[in-house]
Amino acid sequence: MANIIRRVLFFPNGNNVDYVSLYLEHAYPEGNPPDDLACCVQFGLVVWNPDAPFIYQYHTAHHRFTKEEGDWGFTRFVELRKLYTSPWEDTGRYLLGDNYTANITAYVRVVKDETGVLWHNFNNYDSKKETGFVGLKNQGATCYLNSLIQSLYFTNAFRKVSFPVPKIGLLANLEQGYLPNSYARRRDPPKQRIYSPTPLLSTPDLEQRGGHERAYQVLWLGDETYF
Repeated sequence: MANIIRRVLFFPNGNNVDYVSLYLEHAYPEGNPPDDLACCVQFGLVVWNPDAPFIYQYHTAHHRFTKEEGDWGFTRFVELRKLYTSPWEDTGRYLLGDNYTANITAYVRVVKDETGVLWHNFNNYDSKKETGFVGLKNQGATCYLNSLIQSLYFTNAFRKVSFPVPKIGLLANLEQGYLPNSYARRRDPPKQRIYSPTPLLSTPDLEQRGGHERAYQVLWLGDETYF
């Protein structure tokens, strides 16, 4: 895989900017990589003066190279004026050599992806297919629920205590697709139901019942509603 990520894309007059543009790209024949291409790379690109190697410009980055994102780099690598019209810092020389030449060096390190999702952008990612697990869709202010539930699920002591608990009452109704409509004090014998099951509510219904009557209030964390 390291031999595949080897092509440097060089735009000496810039990629629609007044800068030299420089990118690293995979180099599959005819530009046709496999659909499952995934190569995690740390890399550095250096432009340096062949006549004065101490004059150079460099940038570093990391990227997960895939079929959809086959190149990565720097649109604004170095300003064009600094190539041969402005002396480089206090050297009195230019980034380009005496014959208007420059060398480009790429340092590439392929990183083993032990998790399968290193630097993944998660576009078109099927977590159920890849891991057997799914997350919760963010409703706008519920991102904390994902981390909370996942933390609880992977806490062995919590799982050991909670999983054997019989699913009765509210939990049983939730499993069947019902959500409590209202609660009341238990003044009658225990056999009396203290809530009325209704079909699962949509997010707007939950927000309204949780007191989020105005649009801007939807952005507030409603722990008691969502959880």
